[in-house]
Amino acid sequence: MFFVAGIGALALSAIYLTANASLLSKTYEKEDDLKYASEAALQIGKAELNFNPTALPNTSYVQLLSNASIRTADGSSLPGVVVNLFAGPTGSTSGQFGRFASIVAEARDPNGTGFVRRLELTQESFAKYAYWSNNENNASGGTIVFANGDALWGPV
Repeated sequence: MFFVAGIGALALSAIYLTANASLLSKTYEKEDDLKYASEAALQIGKAELNFNPTALPNTSYVQLLSNASIRTADGSSLPGVVVNLFAGPTGSTSGQFGRFASIVAEARDPNGTGFVRRLELTQESFAKYAYWSNNENNASGGTIVFANGDALWGPV
């Protein structure tokens, strides 16, 4: 009888531990989904700021995405996860020390569990270039070329 009770206790503890491991696994999977959704939203915000000069306001924050779904690699929506995305200027807004922006992404599931990520960006200055041009002609109207040992010391 003690043997049967011992085996029963072992079986119950195995069931309990398996259920606990399953719950932990689901929790970690949900955390990963929320993290990756917020990271994807940050990249969407970064792309928006790179390609749309009017996306960043002069003051305060603007909401770029509201309760939007994130698409997975196969094009389907990430089930049960929505993201909110905000962007705004940060740091010295005078531009004296550069122009800075913050992008904040918030991913949430229907239960209210969330994951928030923040990305700080700085706008590069053209002052860093040693030479910069779209199109140039010399005095006789011909295209400028570099030859005969011409050297530009710095990025072009």
